[in-house]
Amino acid sequence: MIEYSKLMDAKPQYLVDIEQAFENAKEGKLIALVNQNFELAAKYRETERELKEKLEKLWKEYENSFSEDLEKIINRGFCYSNIQNQSDILVTGINPSYRVQDTGNQEFCVFFDYQTKRHEKDRYFKSIDNLFVNEDKEKVTYIDIFNIKETVQKNTSLFYKESQNKGIRFLSENLAITQTLIEKVIKPKLIIVRNKGSWDFWGLNAEQNNGWKNVWMGYKFDKIEKFPDSDIGKVRKISGLIDSEQRVDYNNLEKTNLEGTIVLFTNHFQYCKKEKRPTPELIKELYEMAINNKNKQF
Repeated sequence: MIEYSKLMDAKPQYLVDIEQAFENAKEGKLIALVNQNFELAAKYRETERELKEKLEKLWKEYENSFSEDLEKIINRGFCYSNIQNQSDILVTGINPSYRVQDTGNQEFCVFFDYQTKRHEKDRYFKSIDNLFVNEDKEKVTYIDIFNIKETVQKNTSLFYKESQNKGIRFLSENLAITQTLIEKVIKPKLIIVRNKGSWDFWGLNAEQNNGWKNVWMGYKFDKIEKFPDSDIGKVRKISGLIDSEQRVDYNNLEKTNLEGTIVLFTNHFQYCKKEKRPTPELIKELYEMAINNKNKQF
């Protein structure tokens, strides 16, 4: 005898089939997501490996090439930021400090992760973290444009004084490695250049007078009328690359991936008066403008 009560409770086969298909689809999506994460992890491990190899090769190439004071700096090795993924917001300094009391800093090859550092009691990274509203803090990464370990930044000017431009060549090759990382991996929408001494290296003050001078990475910039120059700094939008062989990566980088990116050129604000420091409100406004600029390109 047919038990009608059980029959009424039973699901039609087509509903069973649909639900099973849905579960399979979810499982497939999960597998695809896991695979995607593995692929991304492998990609960024490869990026980190390539970055380390490039820096090792550069340091090896210039080994025993400089005067005594510079040789001390080079012999300390290098330090780099371990970039794990694309980041919407990039903060840059000039070069890592050489902290004698930090035993980890004594290794020839040292790396760090900004998102880890910002949770520590390091005053430098805490001052950067304070720039951002809570919902944007995870979107930030940090790099130094040069990888030498030196606390007294005026000592980096020693590179300019080396004979046969060896010091300038070294800085240019190091900067080309950094530019590749920014262009190919980080691809930021907003850049905060946190040191007036590093403005030139972006091409902000490049001059064309019987040929281009002071080009370095060689970005072209547009002013933004809404943000006039002030004590806080200068706001610009990247509009392209300077067409000059003086660019550090001229032979490999024909077109920038950063067109439309907003750049705030500011000071080493950790020790600035309050009125000379960018506020979280300003940074948020610039970030939203940067997002809108990028969206208009697609």
